[in-house]
Amino acid sequence: MTGLYVSVRLEPARTCTTGEECRDAYWRDRSPHLATAELLDRSERNGFAWLEFTQKFQVPQLAGRTVEQRHFSAHLVRDGYWVDVHLSMMPYTQSDRQVFLDFLDAIRIEPKAR
Repeated sequence: MTGLYVSVRLEPARTCTTGEECRDAYWRDRSPHLATAELLDRSERNGFAWLEFTQKFQVPQLAGRTVEQRHFSAHLVRDGYWVDVHLSMMPYTQSDRQVFLDFLDAIRIEPKAR
């Protein structure tokens, strides 16, 4: 088990026309609960424009201990649709980064069968 959490959204690309535009809009207009997130890296891989960021927060159930969650947010626009892939992991070690990258590399977007 990798401890990798995955969510995928597919919706019409109304506000962006490229993965890079969607990635930048996602970060610029991110939700308030990500306001303190720290951007670590941004790049392109397997057709996706992605961000890597970390978020630290206190967990009351752990006596207020601060924990860190690592995130990858990957964006692609194809045929007028925005594919938004969110990956996260906690706990995270630097060697876990390859799990994120391998997951992105394994994604295949194919035309709809007619």
